[in-house]
Amino acid sequence: MNEQPSCQSAKKFALGSKHRLVIGMKPIFAKRMSYSPFKTYAEHAHGETQVTLVVAGGVEEKVGSDWRTIRPFEFIIKPAGILHSNRFSGKETLTLQISLEPHIARHLGVDAVVSNYRAMYFPELMRYLLSQFLSNPGFDTNQELAPDRLTKLLRCVRPNNRQRIQPPSWLASAYRNIETGFCNQIALKDLAKSYDLHPVSMARAFRRQYGQSVKEFVGQLRVQRAAKQLAETNQSAAEIALECGFSDQSHMNRVFKSISGVPPVQFRKWINGQSR
Repeated sequence: MNEQPSCQSAKKFALGSKHRLVIGMKPIFAKRMSYSPFKTYAEHAHGETQVTLVVAGGVEEKVGSDWRTIRPFEFIIKPAGILHSNRFSGKETLTLQISLEPHIARHLGVDAVVSNYRAMYFPELMRYLLSQFLSNPGFDTNQELAPDRLTKLLRCVRPNNRQRIQPPSWLASAYRNIETGFCNQIALKDLAKSYDLHPVSMARAFRRQYGQSVKEFVGQLRVQRAAKQLAETNQSAAEIALECGFSDQSHMNRVFKSISGVPPVQFRKWINGQSR
């Protein structure tokens, strides 16, 4: 993979008379798409690069012989021409999608992520997309995106290069333990002790390999679970908070908003308004 360019050096493309990012004489739009429970699509490909954020529900995508599961608040990126098939979860799935013509995707480096094809987590891009739709509640399915901001964000859509390197067995084990136990209280010192490591050594190794701290990863997993529960159940916010490992509803509100950019109550209201 080529060296990742600085996000600060993102170039602006040609702008139209209304300061719109023009791609082949067309501005870039994010599109809201809903999929029925258990919907499936046979193998197919798209003519444009697809940047897709799953907001609610979930989807499994198959490329070659590999299946990847994409959960709420995760992205999947498919360059133009990539053959893939889909099967959606048992709940209605809501996504926000950006389509980029191939030459623009290559210029931004977005297509490079397919070399590590998997669900990905880009909180800054997620916050931006959600804000565009939630700030325009009367908007139906399409939202035009600000060219300069989007360009910078897409320039940063690169997976951590370290993630392409196989982690040591103890670190992979720690990652799996967090994935399965995030609803419980997880203390870095206790996690490190279980692998006979100093907390500082554990923290450094985890961030170097996965691009985020243990605390950030735990917060991500809890917010993803909370988003799923907010969208799919009638549980109260307080019940969801405790179920997902937060100390209380206020704690969930703070972490959820810091990651998604919107409070849980507003997110649930918007999701319910999108249901068909």
